[in-house]
Amino acid sequence: MKLPKDDQRTKVTPWDYRRLVQEVTNKPGIKHPKHCGSQLLNVKLSVSVNKKSEQTSPQMQVLWSSETKTDPFCHQEKCIWSKPSTSYNTGAMVEKRILEKVHSRFIVSLAYAFQTKEELCLVMTIMNGGDLKYHVYLVDENNPGFEEPRACFYIAQIIQGLEHLHQKRIIYRDLKPENVLLDNDGNVRISDLGLAVELKEGKTMTKGYAGTPGYMAPEMLKGDKYDTSVDYFTLGVTLYEFIAAKNPFRNRGEKVEREEMKERMLNRVVTYPDNFGEHAKSLCDGLLAKEVDQRMGFKNGCCDEIRAHPFFKEINWRKLNAGILPPPFVPDPKVVYAKDLDDVGAFSSVRGVALEEPDKTFFDEFSTGNISIPWQEEMIDMGIYGELNLWGPEGTIPNDLRRESILEQPKSSTCCIS
Repeated sequence: MKLPKDDQRTKVTPWDYRRLVQEVTNKPGIKHPKHCGSQLLNVKLSVSVNKKSEQTSPQMQVLWSSETKTDPFCHQEKCIWSKPSTSYNTGAMVEKRILEKVHSRFIVSLAYAFQTKEELCLVMTIMNGGDLKYHVYLVDENNPGFEEPRACFYIAQIIQGLEHLHQKRIIYRDLKPENVLLDNDGNVRISDLGLAVELKEGKTMTKGYAGTPGYMAPEMLKGDKYDTSVDYFTLGVTLYEFIAAKNPFRNRGEKVEREEMKERMLNRVVTYPDNFGEHAKSLCDGLLAKEVDQRMGFKNGCCDEIRAHPFFKEINWRKLNAGILPPPFVPDPKVVYAKDLDDVGAFSSVRGVALEEPDKTFFDEFSTGNISIPWQEEMIDMGIYGELNLWGPEGTIPNDLRRESILEQPKSSTCCIS
């Protein structure tokens, strides 16, 4: 892949941003189904450039809101404006591969993946309730954060999602309130698996610097090898933020340099505000332990150690897994839980990226499509293929599917009128 020169790199102004929004909402290849009565909920545009490899991955995420609450065809469409190189093994492709393997009511489901001339598109579960960062800080700005029962419910569902990933040998690495989405009924799902990593066969640990400053585990910050335990450190940070409405290593609105944040996370002892109960403190301490062998987490193939903690004494785990445990908060279907589209800053962009022949391999692999496990089960339950699944006696092939029957059919003739 050839990147443009520095003088060809431009800034995207708010006006350019609105133009991109207009373009993506008008493209027939990715437009939300009309019968859903959909409206644009939120659009996020971000760009990351790897300074070492000079790879660039500008991203636009489109969230749709549907008026039809029970419509099975209502999804979130994530369109990734990207021109990746053959060495591009993270981001969109990683997220697609992992979403193909997971099947949990606590993780967003992938409906299908495809590409247009300009975008890579992942069509996923619509989550109309917004992300939990918005609910922590912006729903009630005068009283931010959650009461313990609400935080407990969300953390319990996140644990179930993490356990499913870890049983599939997948490390999430980017858990934070912003990546946990709320659905119409008040249940949450983990989203944005672009930084996740799948452990190689026979390996129990991996290495690499990935995540969000203020959430990464100490072993990752040190550059050591790590396992699924890093996700439970981020779970502890997330639980603390749910209740305290601030990160445990910085005050709300405080600007902290990367090295300073690293020093705090490696050495600072976490203190708790008065609204933390004893069980909440105990669970946070167990999750935020700086030594891996002292940290609560995924052990013996499950998270029973965490589920047995007194903080979850009111959680009926069987009902939670079945999706019948009443949520503490149900979003108002008439409210859009997102920031206004006009609240847009300047975004970096890279233009003039030239694709080379090897890049075709990436696009061919990405656009293979996907029939997610929930959709397969839904189609089987609905019986829509019943007429196609008619067989002969004792499971034999019916006559209309036999190759011989096609060859035995008489040839058509032409009638000529003189």
